[in-house]
Amino acid sequence: MIHYALCICFCSRGFIAALTALQNKSYGNILDLCTEELRNPESKFLAEAYFLRATFRFLWGYGDEILADLTEVTDSKTAEPMLKSSAWIKKGLRYALTGDTEKCDDCFKKAEEACPENVDTYHHLGQCRLTHGNFAGAVELIDKAHQICPDFAIAGKVF
Repeated sequence: MIHYALCICFCSRGFIAALTALQNKSYGNILDLCTEELRNPESKFLAEAYFLRATFRFLWGYGDEILADLTEVTDSKTAEPMLKSSAWIKKGLRYALTGDTEKCDDCFKKAEEACPENVDTYHHLGQCRLTHGNFAGAVELIDKAHQICPDFAIAGKVF
């Protein structure tokens, strides 16, 4: 019985606890739980914890901290290609919000290089193109998303 209680206590910390909080729609302590995970340099979940923390920092309007966390993911030697690609996308979106289209485009290029089959790359870059009045570029990118993933809901509605 004591071992079971210790397991529950141990497992309810850090990144795993942050995922549980996310699943339970209990968002208030996700940043702290991710930060707790990041204090352990031996963690298997460092890239994932940086990414989740950056995601919530993005949603809550943090500034440079977002880019620092995402850079930890994009520079990681252990992060999966899809996670790196997603981090590049978020960096690109952050630059899009600040009006730095050159850095935005560079991030999306790196997202595509990291994981060419990540349909989100083309979807989000298409949205950026649409926001800046480049309708033809947006349609081309959404078409590419649809070619990669015909079941992609948004692309399917456009075409």
